[in-house]
Amino acid sequence: MRVVLDASVAIKLATTEPDSYQAEPLVYCGLHAPDLMFAEITNIIWKKQARGDLTVELGQQALDALSSLRLTVTPSHDLMGMALELASATSHPAYDMFMWPWRFGRVSP
Repeated sequence: MRVVLDASVAIKLATTEPDSYQAEPLVYCGLHAPDLMFAEITNIIWKKQARGDLTVELGQQALDALSSLRLTVTPSHDLMGMALELASATSHPAYDMFMWPWRFGRVSP
């Protein structure tokens, strides 16, 4: 099974959260993500550190855990035309549309 990973789920694989166990089975799937996800994850970890929910050391460990996932990464550059097309068609922010090309079969596994 192919799974497109977004930052909200990836953070559960990289850190310990109350519902992290629900994301754990995904590591056995074919994981895909746009490279934009890494910037999003880094920002989530920074916010957790700023709130005092995560130490700098644990934040680095979370990044290391994310880096160790077997993940097929698609460059945002390859997705931006499709993201703009989808955003224009749906009147939804283009930033959010980088995940959608997989849903519409516009990105091959």
